[in-house]
Amino acid sequence: MFVLTLSAVAASAGVLRAQDPPAPAAANPAAPATPPEPPAPAPVEAQPTLDRILEDLTKIDPALLAERLAATQAQIATLREENEALKAKIAGNEAEAQKLGIHALLLEALLKVRGVAPVPPPPAPGQAMAPAQGAVAATEASAPPPAAPSPVEGPAASPPATAPTMTTADAAPAPNYQDHILPVFAESCLGCHNPDKAKGGLVLDSYASMMQGGGSGAVIVAGSPDQSRLFRLVAHLEAPQMPPMRSKLPDDKIELLRRWIAAGAHADAASAQRAADAAAATSMTEAASASAAPVDQESGPMPAASLADFTVKPVAQPPPASALAVSPAAPLLAVAGFEQIFMYHLDTGALLGAIDVADFRVESLSFSDDGTALLAAGGLSGKHGSALLFDVETGRKAVEFDKQYDAVLCADLAPGGTLAAVGGANRKVRIFDGFTAERLFEIADHTDWVQAVVFSPDGLYLATGDRAGGLYLWESDTGRRVHELRGHSGGVSALAFQRDSAVLASVGRDGTMRFWGVEAGNAIRQVSAHGVAALDVAAAAGGRWATSGADGRVRIWNADGGEFRSIEPQGDWVYQAVFSADGAKLAAGDWTGAVRIYESETGVLLNALSTAPPAPARPVALASPVAAGSGGR
Repeated sequence: MFVLTLSAVAASAGVLRAQDPPAPAAANPAAPATPPEPPAPAPVEAQPTLDRILEDLTKIDPALLAERLAATQAQIATLREENEALKAKIAGNEAEAQKLGIHALLLEALLKVRGVAPVPPPPAPGQAMAPAQGAVAATEASAPPPAAPSPVEGPAASPPATAPTMTTADAAPAPNYQDHILPVFAESCLGCHNPDKAKGGLVLDSYASMMQGGGSGAVIVAGSPDQSRLFRLVAHLEAPQMPPMRSKLPDDKIELLRRWIAAGAHADAASAQRAADAAAATSMTEAASASAAPVDQESGPMPAASLADFTVKPVAQPPPASALAVSPAAPLLAVAGFEQIFMYHLDTGALLGAIDVADFRVESLSFSDDGTALLAAGGLSGKHGSALLFDVETGRKAVEFDKQYDAVLCADLAPGGTLAAVGGANRKVRIFDGFTAERLFEIADHTDWVQAVVFSPDGLYLATGDRAGGLYLWESDTGRRVHELRGHSGGVSALAFQRDSAVLASVGRDGTMRFWGVEAGNAIRQVSAHGVAALDVAAAAGGRWATSGADGRVRIWNADGGEFRSIEPQGDWVYQAVFSADGAKLAAGDWTGAVRIYESETGVLLNALSTAPPAPARPVALASPVAAGSGGR
C-alpha cells in the first residue's frame, strides 16, 4: 500500500513538474552559427527516489492536499455505506428465499400428487442469455424470408400492445404500523397512551406494546376491524369515544386504520410484503388444485375393501379416546383403539376398516393435508416409541420416523408432507424429511415432555409445547426460534393454528385457552375455557374454535374468543375434539372410550361410536401384519 501511494504521489508530482514553463536558453553571441543538431532522444527518467518525492510533496499547496483528502475520505465512506446496504439486502434476500423455498416445495409436491411435472427452475442470472440468443439466431436462419410489403399498403400497423402482468409488487402496498399508523397515533393518541402515562394500561408507541393491549385485553384483532376495540372507539362505534374531549379523527385516517387492521395489522412494510407473498402462494396452490381436479369429499382417499377384512382385538373395556383425526379430503374419521386404528365413515358411522399397530399405544393421530396418509405417534412408555405413517387406502406402513426408548407423544406433517415433526418424553423435537425419513435437525430447548407439535397451514412455522408450560414458535425449515410464548402456568396440552396461519391457539392444564399473534409473538387474549384442565383445541374452516377439557365439556368459540356453544357434559374427561373439513361436524372422544359426533351449529348429537367397536357381523380372516416400508412414499 505504501509503495502504491508513493508511486501515485510521484506521478502527481511529475504532472506538476510537467506543467512548469521551460527555462529560457542562455544567450551566447560569440558562438558561431551552426546548424542545429537533431534532438537527442529523451532519456528515460529513473524511478524517483524517496527524497525526491518528499521534496515534491513540500511544494504542493496544503489546501489542495486537504481538498483531495476530504474528497477521498468521502468516497471511501460512500463505498462502505453502499457495501453495508448491499450486505443487508443480500441477507434479507437470502432469508426471504429460504421462506419461499417452503412454498416451492409445497407447490412441487401438489403438482407431483396430481401427476403434473413441475416446471424446472429458471437458470441463474447470466446463464440463459447465450442459449437464448443462439436459439433466436437459429430460428431466424431457418425461417423463410419475410414477404415484401405490398406497394399499395400504407405504413405497417403497430403490433398489439401486450397487457402488463399484475404481480404483488404492482399492487398498492397494504398499510403498516411503522409507516402509516404510528404517525396517526403520534398526532392524536400518544399524549395519553405513552409509556409514562399509559392511560387504561394501553401504550401505542411501539407495535409490540400496542398488540399487547391494555387493562381490558387486546385492542387489535388482526383481519377484523369490527372486532378490534381500538378501531371501534376511534370510529365512535363504541364508548368511550376516542380521542376524549376532542373531535373525531378525519374520515381518511379512520379509513386508513380500518384498512390496516383488515389487511392483517402488519408491523412494517417487510412483514406486509411477506404476508402478501404467502397469500399469493396460497392462491396459486388453490388455483392449481381447482384447475387440476375439483376436490370432492366423497371421492377423496378412503380405505379400500381389503381393510374391511379384520378382527377386533378383545379388550376388557374400551380404552380412552385420546387420539382422533378427521381427513381433510374425505368423510373419514380415524379413532385409536387397543393396538388398532379404526376407520369410520364420518357421515354414516359405518366401520370401514382397521389398521393393526401391535405393541403400540397410539398417543396422537393426524392426516396429511391431501388425505392420502395417516400419521400415528406412540409406543410403550419406558420401552420404545416412534411415529408411523400409513397409506389410508391400503393401511400399509410407508415410513417410520424416529426410534426412541420411550413413548412418542405427538407428531405432525407439514403441508405437502415435506416435513414431519416428532416430540415425546425425551424432551426433544426432531424434524424429518417427510419422504425419506432422514433426520434434518433437532430442537432441544424444552425442559419437559413435549406434548404438542403442529405446523402452520402455510408451512412456515412449527409450534411446540411441553408439560412444564414451555411454548415456542420456530421456523419450520431451519429450526430457528422465532418466539417464546409465555403465559401458561401449567403444561401445554394442545395447539392449533388459525386457517390463515396468523393466530396460534394453545390450551393447558391451567384451564385457559390463549391466542397468540404469530407475527409479533404477542398475547392477543386468554379465555377461561374449562376451569379445570383444558385438554384439546381445534380450529374450524369458518374461523371458530373448539376446546375440550377435564370438566367433561366440549365448547365451541367464535373467532374473537367469545363462547358460541357449550355441549352437554359427557360425564368424564374429553380428551380430544376435532372438526370435519368443512366445520359442520365435531367429533369428541372421552375417557370411557365413547366418540360422539355433533352438528357444530346446533350441538345436536348425530352419532355415537367407540374405541372398541363390536366385532363385524360376518366372520373374517385375521389381517396380516402391515408391511414395513424402507423407503419414501
